[in-house]
Amino acid sequence: MYIKAAIYAIIILSLLTSPIHAEVYEPIVGKVSEGDTSFFLIDVTKEDALTITLSLHQPDLVQTIPDDEITIIGIYDPSGGMMTDEGCSGEILRTCKIYNPTPGTWLVEVKGDRIYGTGEINVQASHLIQNWQVYYNVYEQDDYTSERYDMEQYSMIFFEKYISTSDRDHFAIMGEWSDYAAKYDMTLISPNLKTSQDISEEDETDLQLYYLAPGSEAEGSWIILLRSLKGFSPVTLYTDYGYLDEVATQQLIADEIKKADETKEYPILVTDTSMPLILSLMEKQSGDNLMISKVFNPLGTEVACTDIGTGCAIQDPQEGIWLVDISAQSITGTAPFNFASTHNTYEPKDFMISESLDSNDIVFYETYIKTQDKEHIVAVADWKDSGTNVELAIISANVIAKTSHSAGDEKNARLYSLSPGNVAEGKWVVQLASLEGAGEVNISSNYNLTKVQTQDQRSINNIAQDEVQKFFISVEETDIPLVMSLIEKQSGDDVAISHIFNPDGTEIQCSVFASGCSVQDPMVGIWRVDVLGKSITGTAPYVFAATYEFTDCGNEVCEADLGENCRSCAIDCGCNQFETCGQSNVCVSIAREAPEDSFMEKIHQNKFNILII
Repeated sequence: MYIKAAIYAIIILSLLTSPIHAEVYEPIVGKVSEGDTSFFLIDVTKEDALTITLSLHQPDLVQTIPDDEITIIGIYDPSGGMMTDEGCSGEILRTCKIYNPTPGTWLVEVKGDRIYGTGEINVQASHLIQNWQVYYNVYEQDDYTSERYDMEQYSMIFFEKYISTSDRDHFAIMGEWSDYAAKYDMTLISPNLKTSQDISEEDETDLQLYYLAPGSEAEGSWIILLRSLKGFSPVTLYTDYGYLDEVATQQLIADEIKKADETKEYPILVTDTSMPLILSLMEKQSGDNLMISKVFNPLGTEVACTDIGTGCAIQDPQEGIWLVDISAQSITGTAPFNFASTHNTYEPKDFMISESLDSNDIVFYETYIKTQDKEHIVAVADWKDSGTNVELAIISANVIAKTSHSAGDEKNARLYSLSPGNVAEGKWVVQLASLEGAGEVNISSNYNLTKVQTQDQRSINNIAQDEVQKFFISVEETDIPLVMSLIEKQSGDDVAISHIFNPDGTEIQCSVFASGCSVQDPMVGIWRVDVLGKSITGTAPYVFAATYEFTDCGNEVCEADLGENCRSCAIDCGCNQFETCGQSNVCVSIAREAPEDSFMEKIHQNKFNILII
């Protein structure tokens, strides 16, 4: 009798003191890799004491291998505050109990210190209601909105999500793919350029990012940059903030650097100033080290670009044409790369010219720049034949030059010059030269380009080693720089401008650029230019071009059949000290040419009346 009563008492006490739930609850099973972190979101709806429990999913009960060593990095409330209660940090084999929790989305982050087994853990959260244990929803990535994206190797995609100040749920993003050989990284960038980043480790097939209470950090477009570092496998993105939009103005450019000292230049057009200007660069070849070296705003001022780990970013970029330089710190050969931006590359369409170039052809264009012209001058050349290679040059009125070359299979060359009105007012020259191949080239610019009317070129069949060939250029009007360019027709030859003499015979310095040099405000008259065969492998044919016409005047031979006379070419057909160039452009004696009433003419008429004593 007493035994039965004792049994009934135990049963009743058990019912009164043991927590009960209405259904069997299966904890969420998550996973963490060694050296990496994982997180879980918990939807807390009550202020009743919150219990969070994390444990190994399948502990090795027979101890054939050590247990995984996993620790809690932090448990964060909806406002991003970290819990410091007992059990809320350190090893996961403890229970974290929080009194009076704030309702909302909580975040639990764990780290895999040493993983010997699967790295799987059980995650559950609950609270008590009158001795009833009620479990909260613990979210894993399959519970979120998802979308699949195809990714090629070295590809980059920018996504955006607008976050308002009222958005306080922690922003969670996860990526998942199936190919263990593929490798990705992902960066979350806030409007004020705060970041969160993750990169997949060896054999990992997922990425995880979060930002605590994003609405309290910054309102505006938050950007997610997903990059394929290795392999290609479709990626599924999961987020608790609904579908992500691809940035409409983004652009990906494939290019390469051929020389260690080469710089590639990209004009970027910003029209939406609320979208951060985010730039990312990815080398395609092991051993190459490239960098975004300079960024200029539309006023031509170099500005700092905030490092975001996978590139750099500028908050609230000014509307207009931005300019970006990419240069090599070290390369192993040719250095192919991909360059991505949240804003489109600027392609000028204001003025377009189609030019049919012969092989080793050189064409000069001009445009007048005023001091009020502050928009960067941009010139772009495009063509269809991959066998064509082009040099593009911009020479300012004060002969400051910039050049750009295509190489390999490239079918375009682009070049810019900062705020030209701040550099020099006057006529600027844009040079287009075919270094290799022939065909139609389309050149476009945001400034009006017209052909230089006085330009000329000579095609020379040969020059010997150390030989000096003299050329004469006739400058009749000094409204444009004297620009001279040389292109060797044969690989291995090196032909160069060695000396330049102005019409007074004074040797002058010439501002050098890639294929030639230029002279500011050239003096009117006949200029002499010496071309030297520096290193010659054979006959060494070359092309020599200038913005002013060539002339044979100056070769010390008066060639009347070429129109040379004492007036048109005084250097070759000059008169002696007792002669002058007459009205018929021939030399006559000073006496014969004197006017009738002149003193010399009177002497001539009365020469027999003069008595010499």
